[in-house]
Amino acid sequence: MPETARRTTDANVDIENLRKASAPNEMLLKVAAMPAADRNAVDYVNVLAMNDQGDAMILQRGDYAGMFSWQVVGRELRQGEDPIAASKQVLLDSTGHSSQHWMYLGSYAAEESSHENGVGHFFCAQKAQQVAPPTLDNPDDLAVKWISKRDLKYGLLDGRIAVLSCAVTISMALLTLPDW
Repeated sequence: MPETARRTTDANVDIENLRKASAPNEMLLKVAAMPAADRNAVDYVNVLAMNDQGDAMILQRGDYAGMFSWQVVGRELRQGEDPIAASKQVLLDSTGHSSQHWMYLGSYAAEESSHENGVGHFFCAQKAQQVAPPTLDNPDDLAVKWISKRDLKYGLLDGRIAVLSCAVTISMALLTLPDW
């Protein structure tokens, strides 16, 4: 089997063709080319960070009913801001973590038939390390936790990951990261 292919349970996957196919589609390029203000939209970034042990960083957000949800780091983009630069900055600012190993997971519009929704840009920061203290918006309501890949998968299935953009980020990482 060539190095660029991986064996899945039901097919061979050519990683190079997968990367080419994961380029933004024509509709997304048209939507993203329009300034967000013209689309009445706010574009955003989401980041799944992983440490050297392969654990994933989640932000556990509590609510007033005693329930919690798991989310990934993210924020809205400013007009003209580069998505990867924003991703690196929000990871550092929110959690105090940094990475030299970034993977682009994809960009998606929330609704194909409407230009009123923002475009989400999704990234994975591998081998993230803490380099500064976190500056979470509300530390009483938000906690940084490291969880295993297994727990992350179950979080997708049992509703702990309830925000669609977070589920997309995590799912894309699970699908595309080698050895993960």
